Amino acid sequence: IDLRLDLRPGLPVTKVDPNHLEMALLNVLINARDALPSGGKVTVATSMMDAGEHTGTQRLAPGKHVVICVIDEGSGMAPDVLRRATEPFFTTKGPGTGLGLAMVHGFVQQSHGVLEIESEAGKGTIVRMIFPALVANGARGGSVAGQGARDEGAPPAPTILVVDDNSD
Repeated sequence: IDLRLDLRPGLPVTKVDPNHLEMALLNVLINARDALPSGGKVTVATSMMDAGEHTGTQRLAPGKHVVICVIDEGSGMAPDVLRRATEPFFTTKGPGTGLGLAMVHGFVQQSHGVLEIESEAGKGTIVRMIFPALVANGARGGSVAGQGARDEGAPPAPTILVVDDNSD
């Protein structure tokens, strides 16, 4: 797997549980890896989005949002599979519990965010976890505190660690 990182520096703080974010990101990355049985490219990207720029099907709260995106060039999903991808116990692959994307969906919603999945059979998948940015006083939405600025009392920004333990 050719893992590429496209991480935008200076993103505003968003309030998420770092352990749950790590598990969600790992779940999505494992799915991307499994969709590439012969290898291929997976990109993890971060960006900022304003609710007014959002073109997805789900409505975002007003204000700025932080986006974590995983893009793979794998097998993708047919429309009927994509519709059910976040249902508990529905698995998109042979061996599996069907809890990975359901857990990711639940975590993103608990964090007041939106999970979006775009996929087409044979063309890959894009998974976006979109979280509201915090403003200077800790409220969600609205204008964003200065680049890299943090609230007093806000949790530290999560560290994203990617480990490839495939020594084959």
